[in-house]
Amino acid sequence: MRVIILAAGKGERLRPLTEDRPKCLIEAHPGVSIIDLQLRSIATVGEIDSVVVVTGYRASQVEDHLANGTPVPVRTSYNPFYDVSNDLVSLWTAIRFMDEPFIVLNGDDVFAPKVMADLVAAKGDICAVIDQKPFYDTDDMKVELTDGRLTAIGKDLAEDRAQGESIGMIRFVGAGQTAMSEALEALVKTQDHRTIHWLAAIQALIDQGERVDYSLCAPEHWAEIDIHFDLDLVKSRLDAAQQMYQLLRALPPDVD
Repeated sequence: MRVIILAAGKGERLRPLTEDRPKCLIEAHPGVSIIDLQLRSIATVGEIDSVVVVTGYRASQVEDHLANGTPVPVRTSYNPFYDVSNDLVSLWTAIRFMDEPFIVLNGDDVFAPKVMADLVAAKGDICAVIDQKPFYDTDDMKVELTDGRLTAIGKDLAEDRAQGESIGMIRFVGAGQTAMSEALEALVKTQDHRTIHWLAAIQALIDQGERVDYSLCAPEHWAEIDIHFDLDLVKSRLDAAQQMYQLLRALPPDVD
């Protein structure tokens, strides 16, 4: 199975950090970038044998970074339209890599390995990872659920219909691979669709009658790094985890 990471955007809401580097290379922990965290989690999922990173903004920096070594085989795919389009076009430019089961992952998501492992094991030709929480804000990619499947997805979904949030990680196998490829091809033919989020293709599939299942994850097991607050939150979590690890290593072994 392959993972396609969408990392072509400029990350303008994280300026000035992204003025001289792409978002995926921002450090979330000393010496550890966002994409490093993603690849470390992916590498623990045995069924994943390759990763494609779709680049755009400052692509050469990403290529140089990955050339230093990765825990799972990685190749890059350049989106030459990154500055005039949204990530739906980024995903479309990677359509040639959809010849085997694949997972699409937002380039600003960090997650516990269990999240992807559970997705790989979940049922359905198309399966989205979602979380559930007490309330959802206007920037959340909200979902509506009916009979164990997604029936609507979008940031503009009314709050009284929202029953979960897509985290931007969706798996496609079998007929789901073909359905997604065809949906992308159809959408990019219309100019208005070239500046929309790739998850609009999921709504298009739902509207066509395709079943979209879901895998549930805990809100604390993932984070989207979109603004400075998100980055600070992830850094604090990683610092706390590192401190706990060091504390456990310092404990004396049990004595019978």
